Amino acid sequence: MEYFQNFNYHTHTKRCGHAKMFEIEEYVLAAKQVGIKSLGFSDHCPVTTLELQDIKSQMHLKEVDDYINGIKRLKDKYKDIELLTGFECEYDNMKSLFLSELRDKVDYMVLGQHFITDVKREGNSNYPTVYAHEICAAMESGLFDIVAHPDIFMNYSETFTQIEEQTKFMENAKVASRMICEKAKELNIPLEINLHGIVNNKAYPSRLFWEICEKIGTPVIYGVDAHDPNEFLSMKENMDKVEAKIGYANLNILEYYNPLEARKNNKVLDNKLRDTENSSFTYEAMLANKTISNALNSLPDDLDKETLEYRINELLKKDKNTLEINSIVRNRESLEEATFMVRDDRLSYEEKIFYTSRIKEGILRASETLKNRMNFIDSLIENVEKALNAGAISKGEISNVVMKLTEINNTKDRENRRLLMANLNDFYKQKLEEGGIEKGSKLIKSNPLFGKMEMDASPFMWSSDGFANIMAVAMIIMFILGIGVGVAMMLIGI
Repeated sequence: MEYFQNFNYHTHTKRCGHAKMFEIEEYVLAAKQVGIKSLGFSDHCPVTTLELQDIKSQMHLKEVDDYINGIKRLKDKYKDIELLTGFECEYDNMKSLFLSELRDKVDYMVLGQHFITDVKREGNSNYPTVYAHEICAAMESGLFDIVAHPDIFMNYSETFTQIEEQTKFMENAKVASRMICEKAKELNIPLEINLHGIVNNKAYPSRLFWEICEKIGTPVIYGVDAHDPNEFLSMKENMDKVEAKIGYANLNILEYYNPLEARKNNKVLDNKLRDTENSSFTYEAMLANKTISNALNSLPDDLDKETLEYRINELLKKDKNTLEINSIVRNRESLEEATFMVRDDRLSYEEKIFYTSRIKEGILRASETLKNRMNFIDSLIENVEKALNAGAISKGEISNVVMKLTEINNTKDRENRRLLMANLNDFYKQKLEEGGIEKGSKLIKSNPLFGKMEMDASPFMWSSDGFANIMAVAMIIMFILGIGVGVAMMLIGI
């Protein structure tokens, strides 16, 4: 192979918890040694403060600034190589706003969808198309500039006991490959030939996938997926191995690609990102809706208000107990792992210090996460009561009101907050007009920050002609809702 790619945007550091013990600068020096002119770091993005961190898979949210600043310091030191900051992320439409906030902190974002949550992978002949639908949705979000190892689903091609099911998997793999390649070409997002897969003898890069990509003409780049600086030194050799494995003579391999420049010139993709940000609820609100909907769906339709509230609260309290038990188990496992590492002679002294320190931090942060998640459930219990008192009757109304209350309490968008408050105020007035709610007295108050404001005896809402500043908004929300302004940025998965 004559061609050698002089850029790489798939690089990890020890912060991800599964790369080797090297400093960022050592990656830069190794990349420079082989002629890399543009190097991007794309460590696995953190989870939010509602999710337990997996110390073997990602950094913590509190580590993000140090990660970014460490790369920036090297930018000032090494002027002969371009250094970019990025994240490799799994896509989840429930956390689109969280991902967009992370994206604002870095230069680019890599889609690294390793699997689809809650979907069986081994022995599932339909998995390729399920995976492809998620990848296409991720690309449509406008969040991502590169798709890493798009053929990683081929890892499950040999997990069948019946020939018929394996044959069906391969047929679906062809469909999935076309879906991914066509969408990437449409949006002009390059697909990555992952060199780490060839190093570790994975089923990817896959001849089947890249033959289809070749026919479609999708833009392609290589990704070292470096977990060790030495992988740059074997980059050319691994590119040759990939060529021998998949034989891609006419692939549309880009001789030059820069995600920062590409984004500036890709208005379609950037518009999709703006649409995603404007149309998405916070993760807290999405999670509230999912949690309450699941609780309601497990209950009969003919319960009276008091019984319904009691049953929902019991289900949510059960979730709290489960969380506490899981957190205790997780911490015990972490302590056992730390003990094992200290005694493991295969690890160097530096590795033992690093990993046991991460485990210690992980245990402390797990306690913080548990507290956050407990508070989140408490807020759901309170908002269910507000929804019922406001006249919400059907399961859909209850879920909708709780979701909007949660969004009001977490969104950073003042206009979005105002519109939601007005919407819920209209809902309450409608319920008053329909009867069944005892209307309280109207209060006329004058506020120097807002002017004259009429406030109904609504359990959660008011109408107002404008907002002077965000502190006033926070004060009013706390007064009316009776809860704090923020469990802000607590955004993922119970």
